[in-house]
Amino acid sequence: MLLAGLRPAWRTPGWRGLLVVPALLVVGAVTYMTNAVMAADRMFLMPQHLAMVPVTANRVELNRLVVGVALNGDARAYPVQFIGYHHHRTGDRSAAEQALDQSDRIAAEHGLRQSEFISHCFRSYHATSWWDANEGARALDGLGAAVSDATPMLGAQFHNATMFVEMLRGNGPAAERHARLAVAAANRLGAPFFTVSWMSYAAGGLAMNGAFDEAEQWLDTAWAHSHNGFLVTYRPAILATRAWVAMLRGRRDIARDHLRHMFSIGHDLQALAYLRNCPLIKDAVLAEALEARIEVPLARQLIRKFRVPAPPRDIEGWPWPVRVRTLGTFRIEVDDEPLTFGRKTPRKPIALLAALIAFGGRHVPEQKLVDALWTDDEGDSAGEAFAVSLYRLRKLLVHPDVVQFADGLVSLDPAQVWVDTWAFDRAVAEAERSDDEGPDRVRQLYRGPFLPAETASAWSLAMRDRVRGQFLRHVARTGRRHEDAGRLDDAVQLYEQGIEADALAEALYAGLMRTLHRLGRRAEAMAVFRRLRQTLSVTLGIAPSAASEQLFEAIRQGD
Repeated sequence: MLLAGLRPAWRTPGWRGLLVVPALLVVGAVTYMTNAVMAADRMFLMPQHLAMVPVTANRVELNRLVVGVALNGDARAYPVQFIGYHHHRTGDRSAAEQALDQSDRIAAEHGLRQSEFISHCFRSYHATSWWDANEGARALDGLGAAVSDATPMLGAQFHNATMFVEMLRGNGPAAERHARLAVAAANRLGAPFFTVSWMSYAAGGLAMNGAFDEAEQWLDTAWAHSHNGFLVTYRPAILATRAWVAMLRGRRDIARDHLRHMFSIGHDLQALAYLRNCPLIKDAVLAEALEARIEVPLARQLIRKFRVPAPPRDIEGWPWPVRVRTLGTFRIEVDDEPLTFGRKTPRKPIALLAALIAFGGRHVPEQKLVDALWTDDEGDSAGEAFAVSLYRLRKLLVHPDVVQFADGLVSLDPAQVWVDTWAFDRAVAEAERSDDEGPDRVRQLYRGPFLPAETASAWSLAMRDRVRGQFLRHVARTGRRHEDAGRLDDAVQLYEQGIEADALAEALYAGLMRTLHRLGRRAEAMAVFRRLRQTLSVTLGIAPSAASEQLFEAIRQGD
């Protein structure tokens, strides 16, 4: 109609013809907006009749399909609940909470008790998926009174949500009890969906309390009922729980087989979002998959997407939001990319990060940082400079909650930041506890002195000396272990690396002399002593110890 009106308008002579064109455009816009509003209004009318048909019989295009369910007057709240649940599955925390808030308002407005109950259970699922057991428990407050044998749907949801809370709290007996109650209620509902979904997760509640065999039986049942339809999308979650049960039983090879299977089908089904519900299982199996080098790109993607906290052990390739190297260099990486600057480096924010790490990186008093970095400023001026630098540092690191500031204390979040000195401390502690002769993680991490460019900064000295001392003690202890085991070439390499790190470490010279002598390399062993004597004389103006002199004489005489 609009096109038909435009044609004669152009033929009308003079200014009247020109006026017709904008008038027609205004009419067109009003007509379009009216139709759009009417279409949207019609789209959300409640159905008078509900017919359930197989998806193969559906004649509506999938990108236009809207599913609405009316049950006991709950039609308005249920779709919003499931929108919230969808956002929960995909990891959109804010959108999920907004949808659940809206569902609660609708339920309260219309007195929809069941919708309100289910919405609170969904809220608990959402909270525990973000490791918040207290908020998950608060969402369930008072709901237990409405649960009975006559309300299996409410019982299934309530006990399932409570099980996740207790698992997160580490309460195995309570987790098992609610797992059993949840599955009993789900079974009374009589639909395969409830059997598959509830047993997939509740098996974890049994396993947490040591009921491993029964947990695996439940997983067998869930697997058998998930062979077709959309229930097949639960199979990655079933395999994840199987892997977790195997890990609890100490059967890591079996766990890794389940994880390979999980990724092989989850890749195709795009159902790995179902792992969200139980963070204990999700976090453990994704960390295990990455450590075992199973589907590394996908495992890293899921760890980042679900914000899985790093485990206590260091895992190669963990997708840390921020990495900082301070040993032998100073390098910052954000989301695996080196932090680079334009023509001007933000000197003070970077110095603030370096000093924060030098003081341990956790619960460092603001005043201690101010005293270290703003020695020429006074009072409010120094405090304002600190606040500006902290703000700029957070902007540089992209993830604002990586640097935390509360009650006058500054910390780096260890769940989001990897610092090589922290990893070094863990590696030293592990080496002291274990006689494992695997790769020497301490040597891999120690690439040189702490913050080598900050040698003139007094605040860096204590950390530099501590780390160097730890490294030298590790070298001496490990070198002696190599000597005792006859691994003389390894001992030589280790002692040489230690001397390179600290040219005044006399004990390492002695170890190198002993080892070279045992290898029949007498001249080299004597040359090591002469290097020690020269270094001590020039640097400190002292001679080698009596023990080193005696060792040299013994080697010279061929003893």
